[in-house]
Amino acid sequence: AASTNAAITTLLFGVIIGNYAFSGTISIYTTIFTLAMIWLATGTARKKGNRASYIKWCWIAIITAAAALAFMLVVDRTAISQSIIPTVIFVAFYAAMGSFRSTTNANVQAMQLDITDYEFYLHGKYLGPMVASTATILQKTIDSLSSVIVAALLAGLGYVETMPDPADPYSSGVFWVTMFAWLGLPALGFLASIIAMKFSPLTAEVMVEVQAANNERKAQNAAAYEAEMAKK
Repeated sequence: AASTNAAITTLLFGVIIGNYAFSGTISIYTTIFTLAMIWLATGTARKKGNRASYIKWCWIAIITAAAALAFMLVVDRTAISQSIIPTVIFVAFYAAMGSFRSTTNANVQAMQLDITDYEFYLHGKYLGPMVASTATILQKTIDSLSSVIVAALLAGLGYVETMPDPADPYSSGVFWVTMFAWLGLPALGFLASIIAMKFSPLTAEVMVEVQAANNERKAQNAAAYEAEMAKK
């Protein structure tokens, strides 16, 4: 959420690049890229499982963030929206970073279903609503925290009573704060997710076993229900 904060977008496009309207111009490319990435992530999840797919895309996102930072350090920032090669490279990085959020979110939603199935496998109880509610609460908490972090970063730049404006002057402080919010924070989030996944037992192989056991249990429950109804 920090990377898409309106204030950070203003600093990136308005102050650093110097062309705030450019953010709207490239939105269509971002959308197309996101749809393509979600399609690729779905294919990976089908082949290797949701956990493996999630870890893979988190690593790709971290590497992309590092490459995007390297690009921003060497490129003439004023040429990004003016010259074809810098423009294409920046749009690719910007669209990729945006698509990774949607891609990993899709994996997270799929893993919620895996958790529900796993709990049914272990305890025979359907905990879908509880799993979804827990994920929603955690997501809202993280979003709130990201807003606090962005506010603190902006305050460090002097934006206490005002918000960033595209006409504001460029400085190295603006550059690094923007890079940290746009690339650094997401990279840290992806890294934390990779670490968390190390403790998850829900590999593709485990989920095959879980699904088979659950299908058998559901068939047994259905047969027991039909037998009970026949008695009545």
